[in-house]
Amino acid sequence: MAEYPEAELVSGCRRAVEEQGWRAIKVKIGHPDPLCDLERLKAVREAVGPTIRVMVDVNGMWDLPRALQYGRRLAEHDIAWIEEPLWYDDVQGHARLAEGSPLRSPWANSFIPLTPSGSSSTAMLCTTPNRTPCA
Repeated sequence: MAEYPEAELVSGCRRAVEEQGWRAIKVKIGHPDPLCDLERLKAVREAVGPTIRVMVDVNGMWDLPRALQYGRRLAEHDIAWIEEPLWYDDVQGHARLAEGSPLRSPWANSFIPLTPSGSSSTAMLCTTPNRTPCA
């Protein structure tokens, strides 16, 4: 969950864009009340403007119904990337999320072991509603 007070988050994002030239920022979300996250993202989007890519990392804090409900609301803030909306190993949940979401932005998952032991190759799971590869 995000720990920075909203004013500090917004000023940090604004400085990154205006003073350091950042073209994209990622904001950690996952508050027990997603409406708090939406308010914070609204403030961030207003601070950085429409040309900056804003991405979020939910840190697996949502279940599927919440991800579907609030993922749609994230679209209001032109979110480019939603990382770990569900727990990292919920492969079926991520597939259902991609199928049930009207968002064009990708839903990314964390690295998943490709072997049962988890000791070798990994892959970044990324799903989009139209099942195209993520950039």
